[in-house]
Amino acid sequence: MKFNTFPPGMNQASFIKKNLKRWEQFEDSLDDISAHDADQLAALYLQLTDDLAYARTHFKGGEITQYLNNLASKAHNSIYRNKREKSNRILHFWKYE
Repeated sequence: MKFNTFPPGMNQASFIKKNLKRWEQFEDSLDDISAHDADQLAALYLQLTDDLAYARTHFKGGEITQYLNNLASKAHNSIYRNKREKSNRILHFWKYE
């Protein structure tokens, strides 16, 4: 797995140009998350959060930081959303687990 490495002093325009295509592809993949490999999604999610951390550090308050934060939030909700449990799940837990 390749992690992001950012040259020191990268400006916002260069940062966006370098990564925008990957962010857009990741955003598109969230529409049908079940059709993608879990390991690949995990790797993309890690890259996204690395990018978000870099943006928060170097471009505080910028539009790209807000975009990445919203994308990370959407990704987190898509990946970790609660699956629906049976209504008797609590009873089953207390009785058998």
